Amino acid sequence: MEEFYDESGELGLSKKSSRHFIMAGFSPENHKEVERAFKKFKAKLYKKKKIHMLHARDDDNNTKVKFVKFLQKQSWKAKVFIFQKGSARYTDYFEILKIIHANTEAVTEKINIATFQNKKIFTQKVKVHFPRIHFSTPEDLVLMQVADFIAWVCFKKYEHNDSFYFDLLAKNLEIISMK
Repeated sequence: MEEFYDESGELGLSKKSSRHFIMAGFSPENHKEVERAFKKFKAKLYKKKKIHMLHARDDDNNTKVKFVKFLQKQSWKAKVFIFQKGSARYTDYFEILKIIHANTEAVTEKINIATFQNKKIFTQKVKVHFPRIHFSTPEDLVLMQVADFIAWVCFKKYEHNDSFYFDLLAKNLEIISMK
């Protein structure tokens, strides 16, 4: 089993920073089948445009609605960590990865995390402590684009009280609130 994680929000604590940092892990029941369906969905959606990647923050509402309809037809679940940033503990990315690793089922062979920290020393430290965690990009692993969308949906709900997309996908979401 593989999980695909992406984030929404940022880790800062300044007055302009978000109140939440979200890590969403997408777990399709049949990873290869959902990946094939997702590639077909994207090809059909973007047949006239040369767009290679969905990115929730940049996509228009029409695309987002179509994407929700696509997700509703698939068999999947998502584990979503909502970090409320009142504590410096939740501004340390290594601590966040430790929490995700500890809350991921032992049967999960690979935890794919969207590249966030691009420092070689950090990546090596993570590999030593959490051998199941692997860093990649949404361009390389297309199912991370789904995790990006789920993270964005949850960020909209928790940061901006906009639950339109969240409500449509809620039955597939396991919310883990970290205070």
